[in-house]
Order: sequence, then structure tokens, then C-alpha cells
Amino acid sequence: MKVNASKIIPLVKTVKPLFLDKKRAAQVKVKGVADFVTQVDFQVQEMMRRGLKELYPRVQFMGEEKDNRDIDFDGPVWILDPVDGTTNLIHDYRNSALSLAFCDRGELKLGIIYQLHRGVVSGNPGRGSLC
Repeated sequence: MKVNASKIIPLVKTVKPLFLDKKRAAQVKVKGVADFVTQVDFQVQEMMRRGLKELYPRVQFMGEEKDNRDIDFDGPVWILDPVDGTTNLIHDYRNSALSLAFCDRGELKLGIIYQLHRGVVSGNPGRGSLC
């Protein structure tokens, strides 16, 4: 299965207002030792899940903040870290990113990182069996 990065990048950029919402970033839950989650994590994940489902309804969705036991890596899968650098977000260090990958049958096909504070979206076609 092929996905079109030019369709994904505009969706990725829609999450910027959520990252900038200091009130949601301050709503912190502890997941483990030095492992936190905020309302921004949950809301970015849900926004991306809905948007990706609309664009590619047959692709599974794996998100850091959900139970992923049902994921079948023999098929196509989105893999999302909604806020890569949650601790940075909590402390307003302006060094967090959204990280998204697309895998098909265990092979990485696409990776996208959105560093919103820099306004940079990096995309890379995948190479190899990483999923």
C-alpha cells in the first residue's frame, strides 16, 4: 500500500495550536518514573487518528497513549508518538515534536517529524524492516 506524504503533512500541521496550549500542557499525569502524559498528548493523538482514518480508512492506528494489543503488523499501520518530548512540552522548552511512521507488512515506508516550534516538517521514505 502506498500513502501520499503531501496529504499527510497538512494534517500533521493542524496540531500546532494544541502544542501551544499551555493550559492543556499543564494537565499532567504520571505514567512512570520520568514518564508523563498531558492532555496535549491525548488530543493530538485523537486528532491524528481521526484525520488518518479519514484519509486511509483501512490502515490500523497505533498510538503511544492507547492500548495497541490489537495491532496486526502483517498489514498497514500508522505509528504515532503524539508529543515526542512531553517533558519539554510541560516545561515550555519549545523542543517537542510529533513523530509519525507508516509501516506496511513490517516494513517502514514513511517517517514524518513535525518540529512545530521551528516550523519544520521532515519526511523520509523508510528503509528496511523496522516495524
